[in-house]
Amino acid sequence: MVAIKKVFGRFMLWILGWKIKGELPTDPKYVAVIAPHTSIADILIGKLYNYAVGQKIKLMIKKEFFWFPLNLILRWWGGFPVNRKHPKGLINQVVDEFNNNNKMILGITPEGTRALRSEWKTGFYRISQEANVPIFLMFGDFKEKTVGFLGKFEKTGNMEQDIIEIKKRYVGITGYHPQKFTVGEI
Repeated sequence: MVAIKKVFGRFMLWILGWKIKGELPTDPKYVAVIAPHTSIADILIGKLYNYAVGQKIKLMIKKEFFWFPLNLILRWWGGFPVNRKHPKGLINQVVDEFNNNNKMILGITPEGTRALRSEWKTGFYRISQEANVPIFLMFGDFKEKTVGFLGKFEKTGNMEQDIIEIKKRYVGITGYHPQKFTVGEI
């Protein structure tokens, strides 16, 4: 099944004119920061990329969406339910998910929405710190029609400064709706 998905993903990206860039991480666990996120189209390109390279990314989805039969589709796409009102907090739930898996790639869009947002959410960074897993930077550039990884980001422990440095790596990358993506003042 994995081989069929790889062929399908590569074929569809080729048909759509997309090219794969960057090296696929080999770490068994990491947070994949995915930007820009301006449309459902970037999720579809990302899924084709995941198929093409044989990578399975998990995505946090609020538990209210996990009703039959939608839950089957969401789990198949890598979704796992999170309770945003849980007393342990969202970050602790995700850290538990990392601790309960030998391999796990968690995809997070730092904007947290498809709307324009200059301030990025910090959950991806805090999850990475708490779960003791690295951060890799993933992108989809709709102008250049390239998708892949920008590389590993080495955290310094200074979250505010590190997020500024992460944003700098995304300068010049164009989302499906370019007007909905900004790295803000850096």
